[in-house]
Amino acid sequence: TNHQAELRQRGSSRPTCDSRRAECFFIAAPGEHEGGDHRTDVGEDTGAPVVPALDGSGADETVCTTPSAIHASTALAVSNRPPDCTLPEPAELPSSVSRLLLLNARSISPAATGDTRWKLPYLQSALLENQSSPPTLFFGITESWLRPHFTDAQVEIPGYESFRSDRKERTGGGCILYVHKQLTVTAEYSFRDNCNNLVVVYITSLHTIVGVLYRPSDSSYADFAKLMAELQNCFDVHSSDNRVPDIYLIGDFNLPEYNWTTGTIDSGPSTQACHQLRDFMDCNFLNQLVTEPTRGTNTLDLILTNNTQTVVEIKVGKPLLVGVSDHLLVEGLIGHNPISLTDDQEVVIDPHSFRAVNFHHSNFDAMNDMLREIDWHHLKMICDDEEDSDGTLFKNLIVLTVLQVTLLMAPPKKT
Repeated sequence: TNHQAELRQRGSSRPTCDSRRAECFFIAAPGEHEGGDHRTDVGEDTGAPVVPALDGSGADETVCTTPSAIHASTALAVSNRPPDCTLPEPAELPSSVSRLLLLNARSISPAATGDTRWKLPYLQSALLENQSSPPTLFFGITESWLRPHFTDAQVEIPGYESFRSDRKERTGGGCILYVHKQLTVTAEYSFRDNCNNLVVVYITSLHTIVGVLYRPSDSSYADFAKLMAELQNCFDVHSSDNRVPDIYLIGDFNLPEYNWTTGTIDSGPSTQACHQLRDFMDCNFLNQLVTEPTRGTNTLDLILTNNTQTVVEIKVGKPLLVGVSDHLLVEGLIGHNPISLTDDQEVVIDPHSFRAVNFHHSNFDAMNDMLREIDWHHLKMICDDEEDSDGTLFKNLIVLTVLQVTLLMAPPKKT
């Protein structure tokens, strides 16, 4: 649909303020609530949640407890937008975020000689050496160039389990997915033909599907359609209970005709495949997040997800294997970390975020009643058309309004 296409085109634009940092926006304005009769003096003990001041001074104001007051605080938030609500650098948050990586390595074959030198040590260093970086949950590699007779032990990376789809006849191709060993994979799927390769895993504890795909430039329309059908079947199996899992589909799609910045498709050899992928994305509500070139001037290595809220940042970095792979390393920063911490690390949960709420003891009826009373049209009118041409600000206001209602009607988790 047009709406889905619009969402897809906007999928790569990052919000000016991440929903997990929502406290930057919300503060009740004393004396500015409708009717002027909802003022709460600073220091008065009302038992309501407290949020930081917009200016970062640390001054606290009590959150308002009526829909009209929420309107006022929302309007104040828009007119006093903080200059910087971005997340700290990853090194500052090693325990609260994690990563997924994607690289076309052009062979990690143990039989590498000459031009195709043994590359696994370089890949290990990308995962293990930089201890200040967030932990990597998933590492997808395309063009692995492995054959079925190679064992998993020959391409092992300590701390990770590997899942492969190897070419059997043609040289090259293939893909491999490394999954952190603290994540238990409960189902695995793979597909291969003479061109395409796909490997998919499902993790029950996260209700998450992760797949890595390699589509060469000479893949036919029919072959790519078969691959998409296999992938759709994987999605359907784990959505049968009407709970759609989080999906992360990464890989080298070799679709240079797809302009991910504008959402348009140019004419070329892969035009039909681009339309196939777009239809598949529409069907599964997927957004593609990589907009920078990953090989030359083309964006070939992609990250697709149905939950853009979990992806804090996308980075396209320098070549990991200089002079060996002509593709750039793609990194996705995930806004949570399911990996167990070491003894010297401590989880710090923002008390003014969804993660701090005990939903098992929440008053959902009261939440729904309050949300129904909010004038959403008024919130939309607050957003300046010129400054919010893509709807990002209004989307943030929706998230932040729901967050404030949630903080009012749900008890905090016990620490």
